[in-house]
Amino acid sequence: MKKSLLIVCGLAIAAAVEAQIIHVPEDYPTIQQGINAAASGDTILVAEGTYYENINFLGKKPLIVTSEFLMDADTNHISNTIINGSQPANPDSGSVVIFTSGEDTTSVLCGFTITGGTGTFLAAAGNGRAGGGLFITGSGGKLLNNHIENNFVYNEGWVSGGGITAAGPDVPLEWLVLRNNRINNNQAISENDLADGGGFYGSYNLILKDNQISYNRADGYLGGNGGGVVVIGSGPIEIDISENEITHNEAEATTGTMNYNALGGGISLLFDITGHVSDNVISYNRINAPGNHVSHGAGAFIEYITSNGFVFENNIVNQNFAITTQNCHGGGLSLYRSGGLYQNNVIQNNSVSHAGGINIMESKEVSDTAILINNTITGNSATFGGGIEAIVSNVVLINTIIWNNTASYGISIRNGGSNLEVRYSDVEGDDAWPGEGNVLCAPQFLADGYHLDYTCMLLNKGISSIVIDSVTYNSPQYDIDGDLRPYWGEAPEIGADELLTAEPIGKLISPSIDIYPNPASEKINIELTGEKFNAKNSVSVLDITGQELILQKVTGSKTEIDISSLPAGVYFIRLVGNDHIAPLGVGKFVKY
Repeated sequence: MKKSLLIVCGLAIAAAVEAQIIHVPEDYPTIQQGINAAASGDTILVAEGTYYENINFLGKKPLIVTSEFLMDADTNHISNTIINGSQPANPDSGSVVIFTSGEDTTSVLCGFTITGGTGTFLAAAGNGRAGGGLFITGSGGKLLNNHIENNFVYNEGWVSGGGITAAGPDVPLEWLVLRNNRINNNQAISENDLADGGGFYGSYNLILKDNQISYNRADGYLGGNGGGVVVIGSGPIEIDISENEITHNEAEATTGTMNYNALGGGISLLFDITGHVSDNVISYNRINAPGNHVSHGAGAFIEYITSNGFVFENNIVNQNFAITTQNCHGGGLSLYRSGGLYQNNVIQNNSVSHAGGINIMESKEVSDTAILINNTITGNSATFGGGIEAIVSNVVLINTIIWNNTASYGISIRNGGSNLEVRYSDVEGDDAWPGEGNVLCAPQFLADGYHLDYTCMLLNKGISSIVIDSVTYNSPQYDIDGDLRPYWGEAPEIGADELLTAEPIGKLISPSIDIYPNPASEKINIELTGEKFNAKNSVSVLDITGQELILQKVTGSKTEIDISSLPAGVYFIRLVGNDHIAPLGVGKFVKY
């Protein structure tokens, strides 16, 4: 029986008036038969049950394939509506779900358990095998509220994506959106080659948000890369990886006679990538490379990403470790020939042989400068470089706590031939680390080990803006909790947390900033409410690094700002007063 399609659970899919709901198994006994019969704009609504199928979207868009979760948001539907791909008609096509015919983000899979997949054989990719749960190539897609679990991709040659692979031919790069999924207990195992992405492997534009990615494994004879997630830029690509839990994943180099690598126990990001990695928890991941084999990044590995347009912020990276510690670099983060902006992160209680907190290696070019601002690096352990080890690199370190780390050589920082600028930071050692504004003060933390206690003496010890070698660096506009920085006074705190010691002027006035349209391309309107606004107030537009791009006087309760000259991206609005130091209010908008 077919019904007219109404608005279902707020999914923003443009549907034709004649779009229909196709019920499985009432109208068609299998999901694939429902897809075969569907027209553009239809919805395939699948009742609870186990469906032993390997389905293909066949390039149909818009198309929603969903469980009854879409109707009432009852998560029991996800667990009870199972697509099991363990019985493929062709063993070379063992992925549970396939997008290979130009699908895009209007092709939606929602509310299923995806399991039993063994991947798709790829003769053209060196007899590789990819995508246990989902195989996506030459296409985009949108995956919402699914459990992608217990898929297993095994091959003698190269393998990728125990849970999901989204990669393929050189076509205009699609967007892939994954929100609110669980990607757990998937494996990518290669007997004689490389294994990439135990949970997810992708090389397309990506939004990866609000997912749980746990207990996945990438294990290859020649190396394992990205136990939880691998993203490889090819184009370049843009990413938004935010608010995920990436925990208990493993990357392993199994054996062999060469110097094989294990990279990125939790996540690996490689090559031509721009965008944000923010507000994630990256914890309890591990790397394993037996003998003297090299491994990098128990928590996260970042390779060949330049500083322009890449931001890693507001992440908690803790409790990551190496099983074998003989030659492992970067317990929390490992940066190899990479730069970027790293701010408001907590790098805590990680353990490897080299650089318990952050390893920065061979970032020789100015474009590879690693910029670390307002981070808290504490409780990490290593033989060389408890907090940071910087080898032949360019590093700028501002407003950062490096304290209570342990190492045989370099308790806080081990510098091996790097150009290392340290300013307004709190670095543990026999003497204060040389550099403007640096202090030597044991920070007092709350029980979580990174929020500052009110007795801590780091209040206003940082700096909001500083010029180093003709380059201006700014502290982020918010701390790791989203509180204004500086919250009170002329200067921010050192570390990821801003102490809320008093009510700033902005809080007393309690203004509201309404920004519209948002997103915008040419102009935005700033509408202000608050009885104390006056002609002494100004509005500034700042980029994601805190650089002020536009400063404009407030002409009343409503002000128009021309943003046509700005490149596409995310920007912040800050309302300030000429007679006040503290910000009066903040907002955010997107330029497209």
